[in-house]
Amino acid sequence: MKYKLKKIIATILSSCIVFSSFNVTTFGATQIMDTVTKEIVASGVTYEHNQRLNAEGWQDIHVLTVDLNAPNIEIAPVESSGEIGKKDTVLQMLNDSGAVAGVNSDFFGMKGNYSASFGLTMDNGELLSVGTDKNISKHEYATFFIDNAGNPFIDFFNANIHFKTGIVDLELASVNKITEMKYPIYFSRTGGETTQELDSRFPNLVKVVVENNTITKISNKGEIVTVPENGYLIIMNGDYYDGIASGFSVGQKAEAEFKTTLDLNNIDTALSGGGKLLTNGEIARNDGVIITGRQPRTALGISQDKSKLILMVVDGRGSSIGATHDELAWLMKEYGAYEAMHLDGGGSSTMVAETINDSYNEVKNTVSDGAERKVMTSVGIFNKGEMGIPVELSVRPNTERAFIGNSIDFDFIAYDSYYHKQNVDKTQVSISVPEGMATVNGTTVIPLVEGEISVTATWNGLSKVVTVYGMTPASIKANVEELNLSVGQSATISVSGVSTEGYTGAVSGAVSYEISNPALGTIVNGTFTALNEGSGHIKCTYNGATTYIGVSVGGTEVSVTSFEDSPSLSFSSYPQDLASGFAGLSNMFYNDGATSLLLNYTFSVSGSTQASYLNFVNPITIQGKPSMIKMSVYGNNSGHWLRGKIKDATGTEYVIDFTKNIDWVGWADVTASIPAGVTYPISLETIYVASLSNTNTNNTQLCFDNLRAVVPNALPDIPSDTQISDKFIGDTTYLNDGAYYITMTGNVVAPESKRGSDYTSTRVNVNTNIQSGTNLSIYAGSDDISIQNTVETIKRSQSGGYAVYNKSGVTLINLDSEKGTLTNTNYKQWNAFKVSAVLSENKNIVFMLDRPTSLFTDKREKELFENVLNDIKNSGKNVFVVYTGLQKAEATIDKGIRYIGLPNLWNNDGSYNTNYKMLRFKVVGDNLTYQFK
Repeated sequence: MKYKLKKIIATILSSCIVFSSFNVTTFGATQIMDTVTKEIVASGVTYEHNQRLNAEGWQDIHVLTVDLNAPNIEIAPVESSGEIGKKDTVLQMLNDSGAVAGVNSDFFGMKGNYSASFGLTMDNGELLSVGTDKNISKHEYATFFIDNAGNPFIDFFNANIHFKTGIVDLELASVNKITEMKYPIYFSRTGGETTQELDSRFPNLVKVVVENNTITKISNKGEIVTVPENGYLIIMNGDYYDGIASGFSVGQKAEAEFKTTLDLNNIDTALSGGGKLLTNGEIARNDGVIITGRQPRTALGISQDKSKLILMVVDGRGSSIGATHDELAWLMKEYGAYEAMHLDGGGSSTMVAETINDSYNEVKNTVSDGAERKVMTSVGIFNKGEMGIPVELSVRPNTERAFIGNSIDFDFIAYDSYYHKQNVDKTQVSISVPEGMATVNGTTVIPLVEGEISVTATWNGLSKVVTVYGMTPASIKANVEELNLSVGQSATISVSGVSTEGYTGAVSGAVSYEISNPALGTIVNGTFTALNEGSGHIKCTYNGATTYIGVSVGGTEVSVTSFEDSPSLSFSSYPQDLASGFAGLSNMFYNDGATSLLLNYTFSVSGSTQASYLNFVNPITIQGKPSMIKMSVYGNNSGHWLRGKIKDATGTEYVIDFTKNIDWVGWADVTASIPAGVTYPISLETIYVASLSNTNTNNTQLCFDNLRAVVPNALPDIPSDTQISDKFIGDTTYLNDGAYYITMTGNVVAPESKRGSDYTSTRVNVNTNIQSGTNLSIYAGSDDISIQNTVETIKRSQSGGYAVYNKSGVTLINLDSEKGTLTNTNYKQWNAFKVSAVLSENKNIVFMLDRPTSLFTDKREKELFENVLNDIKNSGKNVFVVYTGLQKAEATIDKGIRYIGLPNLWNNDGSYNTNYKMLRFKVVGDNLTYQFK
């Protein structure tokens, strides 16, 4: 009995990044903008990562597209290279098999380190395994097939297998699927050459050896048996055999009878999954097992002409929202599928690939468990093309930008027509640049001028041209703005240069360091070690430019809560069918007061991640700006991982680590550092315990008490860094010279309860000044001024949300992020603002925001917004972003974008802000200058 399946290897060509924007609603997800990175894996295979922003949130979509007609590509199911039934990660499976890409595939039993996939598996026409308990009376689990003619299709499959001797008619549970061995199975040499591994797991098995339709041996219970090369075994547990032993004898004729819904003799490849997604290009309804809701998903699809295989993973349960059944179906259709099916999803969803830009196979998606789940089967993509002569040279600079006098090094890889990688001897590579642009030393380029530099690399008759950039340093910046350490802790400091356009790069030569309070610690080779408590700063100097790092050693422990107020708690677990327990209060174990929190939990035997969560119904707000959180924990010596989850003021969630190994019994203090970049205040949402692999099924518990925050010592006033001299800063004093003048102010409203006697007169002065010597006055923040204006005036408080104003030489675009992000406030702004900016006849584009991008509540949306601004800049525009809500004016440059912050008129206490300034623009044709006044 022979049935087979082809192997596939994924190949990805050189990478490209594409931004696209649209507002399309398809079955629940309203698409806003895609950021797409596409790479070659092999000839005939590409990997694509689509970071899609929807009105509902982010979707990270990972796609492998395979040309089924490519002569070098084969597709095959892949299982663990170890013993039969052993779970393993997708990455390990694909590495062991030699695949270049793939995804997880079939559903399987979650419990334990051993399991069995639910469906049919075939490779190269050979039946590897099949169960008999699925798709009996209805469609449940679909299967992807490739027939002997190479035609792919999706169908539901059922097998009914009987072993008959004339006396006994045994219904068999499976071929080569090992679960609990309650029922007899058919075991072929594909499952193993002997039964040694099975007998070590199940000590009472009886094996009936069949060769040439004749029983040649009946083993003793537990006896290790060799699987015949031209036969098979019928294996059952000893108790089951005892009930039917009289029906078997050596020399007896016997037959394994297979009744299947498809003739497997015509099948080359088969692997199973879940229910159907698409049938004839339409969404499949209730056709098989469908997990409802938004979940991490894995899917497989076939194009209408049957020439393409589409494998997709959509991340979920994190910053990516996952996908519903309908959304996944439409995504598969969008990527070219006409027939499609679910594969196992949730924590199993994993995509692996080695693109031509990678050195080895990598997990491409973000697995929802935080670590790869061990699974039973994967879809493997194999590059079977023979290594040929190199036809393409890849040149990869270690950085695209370097300061004049600093080096850019290059790596080289050659590819044949199938995109097999071939090493390149650097000593055989010739590098050339235009005269006077850079110095070449072997394969190192040292810029001599500012701007674009074309670098041509030649090797073995192949050439490639890449562009790098020389820069002039204008200032420097450190890798951290502030250090919060305990005595004895160390931190590494690195300093980068900043160009006149806000691009960063490495600097060569020595950086000098000076500690304002030498007693705080020492710096050796850029590593600061804290010696004594206190505060101060580190002055970093390079090439005449300086930057400062605030330093706080030690701090004050502040009590947050001892849980005496009986907080409301809830329990959750992951996965729900493996971990169990409850969360509550304990008065038996306590460290401070008379009550502690109790997390009672039980983990199952599993090689997959399990977690039990103690959730605060009302998260605990931690005031101030702590650098660490401490608490007392009554340990259970479990070796489990203790973590927490916090949320900052922007709504961003962070996972924090208290300890990776609970290796004590009794009370002990644990500490978790607060990640850099949080926006205070923060709140503690969850305390949880996790195990990446577990064998201990005992019920156990942990207690938590005396939650504290460590608040760093107050920093003294820190000097200002060396600032970049911006080429757009200039005199904006009004002259009757035909220029167009714009004057802006930030927020001018103070809380009514805090308004002083000067409130009215100060606002009158503001209104007078904002109309003086200008063509356009703009109240960019909140205002309550109703005085008659003598010049054209734009008031954000009146114009409200999105608006575009095309003026002489400049286009002003008002964006609304009142609800934390552009998407939350009005997602339609996304497509509109980019189109308006790029199509504007003006060279200068000024965006007006009600907050700095650093206060966007979605960090990913902040990054996308800044990337789109860069896209607009690269179209030939000068881009400025003006925002309000500060107490002091600021202007920074980042990657060629000017970010300008306007101060409030009033302090928080209602007093006049002595740092208050207005912003002035002067526009003459394409030339724009700005100035604070």
